[in-house]
Amino acid sequence: MSWIVEAIIDTNVIILDLFTESEFHNEASKLMDSPEKWLIPPIVVHELIWFLRGHGLEDRIDYIMQYVNSDKAEILCEYGD
Repeated sequence: MSWIVEAIIDTNVIILDLFTESEFHNEASKLMDSPEKWLIPPIVVHELIWFLRGHGLEDRIDYIMQYVNSDKAEILCEYGD
């Protein structure tokens, strides 16, 4: 059982979790595993797309989708409608 119910997820944590060769991968993975629910602001999704494009990985949208489609994920709505 997780003690953290919800957490707003930052772009950098997802990137570090995604790329296992990062020296901070294990720490990021623990942070991603801790909350029961990830609250993901829309800007994080945009920043992930920009990151992938900037690293020549624009064809790897599946990297983003594995987080967005997770049962733990909730994409926050900026305008409430």
